[in-house]
Amino acid sequence: MGVVNFEVLEEARVVYEQITYEGKIKINGESIQYRYSEDDNGVDFYVYLEDGWNAVDYDNNENYSILFHSIQMYGNPKEFGKTGEKFVEDSANFI
Repeated sequence: MGVVNFEVLEEARVVYEQITYEGKIKINGESIQYRYSEDDNGVDFYVYLEDGWNAVDYDNNENYSILFHSIQMYGNPKEFGKTGEKFVEDSANFI
């Protein structure tokens, strides 16, 4: 078996990247299963409802709005913590 010679002619770079987070959280007593996707073009926010995953207008639902803006504030939903952890935010952060 012979050798294979490589020469990098152009260093590899990321040209497009997307990440999708999925989680379940309770806000003001309401359990919400969500997906939050972000890529170079912006973000998408989905909530699991009776008929499956739905893109929702988070500005028309107080708890969805709080969740969406919390993700924005924290940077990503992994920053909320591990299963079972609880935290409190001042509602003034979401006005």
